[in-house]
Formats: sequence, C-alpha cells, structure tokens
Amino acid sequence: MQIEDQGVVAPNVVAPNVVAPKLRAMNEQQVAQLLLGFARAQRAVVRGLTQGDADRMRNVVAALQGEAGIGRREAQPTLTDLPSRVLLQVVGALPTGQQERLDAWIQQELARLLR
Repeated sequence: MQIEDQGVVAPNVVAPNVVAPKLRAMNEQQVAQLLLGFARAQRAVVRGLTQGDADRMRNVVAALQGEAGIGRREAQPTLTDLPSRVLLQVVGALPTGQQERLDAWIQQELARLLR
C-alpha cells in the first residue's frame, strides 16, 4: 500500500506483520524536552519563511497568539495551548542562560496542566 499526497508517492511505513514495541511512560522533563525540540524545529521553519519580512513575522506571531489562547478571557491556558505557547517563547532569540529557565517553565506548566 502506498500513500499519495499531492503527486508524491511514499511507501507505507507500517509493515503489516510488525508489532509496535510497548512504549514506557515519559516523565515531565522528557515531555518538556520533546516539546522544546518540536518548537525549535518549527522556529527554523518560521525563520526561513519570514526572514527579512517583519510584516510576515507579525502575522505568524499573531496567529500563534491566537492558537495559544492569548487574549482569551479563560482563567488558565489549556494543555492544547502549550505547544503554541512554547513556540512563541522560542521564536524570539533566547538570551544566554534562558534555556534552563525555559525548560523549567515547560516542566512547571506540564505539572500544572496534568494535575
């Protein structure tokens, strides 16, 4: 079986007789690192698409703020808001030493949201 998307044909990556290994649970630090890794990858895409175009960057930030629930009247952000909130944090250049604080913030938010 093959997957077709806009004229690109890719082989099916799931073999019919392969059993997926059982995954172990991730802790908050591992999930935070995974979210941060996704955000860094997305940041590279955002920078590539908006390089030298301040209006385009403003549009991206505004869209992310909408996805992150910024400006909503709800009391607390939700778990589904967290990836957009993390990306908003990394889209701006992080000063030296802020990486550890960002990791701690993500872990704190995960702990709060997963209670």
